[in-house]
Amino acid sequence: MAIFEYIRKMNIVHRKTEERLYFIVSQEMENGIRNNGLWIKALERAKGNKEVQVAEYIKLRVQSLKDDVSILSDVIETGSRISLNRDIEDLIVLVRENPAKNEIEEFFSGMSPQATKALINQPDANEDYPIHVAIKKGHMNIARWLLTAGANPSQKNYWGKTALEIAEKNGDHVAIALLREFGCGSPCSNTKTSDSYDYNDQAAEALRRIENMASDAKKDVANHIKKQSARKW
Repeated sequence: MAIFEYIRKMNIVHRKTEERLYFIVSQEMENGIRNNGLWIKALERAKGNKEVQVAEYIKLRVQSLKDDVSILSDVIETGSRISLNRDIEDLIVLVRENPAKNEIEEFFSGMSPQATKALINQPDANEDYPIHVAIKKGHMNIARWLLTAGANPSQKNYWGKTALEIAEKNGDHVAIALLREFGCGSPCSNTKTSDSYDYNDQAAEALRRIENMASDAKKDVANHIKKQSARKW
């Protein structure tokens, strides 16, 4: 039932975000701000009916704000990636393949230690980290290289699991010893060692992330509106 509650809550968040967008459009209209391109498009859709034009404009403007949020999110995500054409998704794929030491070093060739550390501590699109993937796959040579390069073993993935918890769940004593060698002891684990995920925890974590995304979207839209030049109705 937790997954259905998660979906229900997700829909609520989406509705509240849309409600906020309509509020922003109403504030624009009260302040005499208008997007002339959308205004003309609304007139076309309304077939010249001035009353219908306003309703069509509101729908178009709300959709425009949604598009702005999407674009801004893409820009922020792109800006968070490391330069030199290195991408966290590429690194995750490489780690899964259990590359030789020279291959992983070649991947980071030309990058400073600080940039290397920053990249290996980024999550991928699934909010998994290279160290989590290496431990999960049992690639101990890669895991040691990552830890030596500055991978943070205390980071938690999307489901709130540390690399040590993954090793404990898999019963991988070599991985456990390696992580403890790099300082990941009992504080690194929340002591949950169940063989199956707690779906209530999953749903709660997913909800928290969705709510944060909705909050960020509202802030992005508000900042975008402030930067727009005012046009009087």
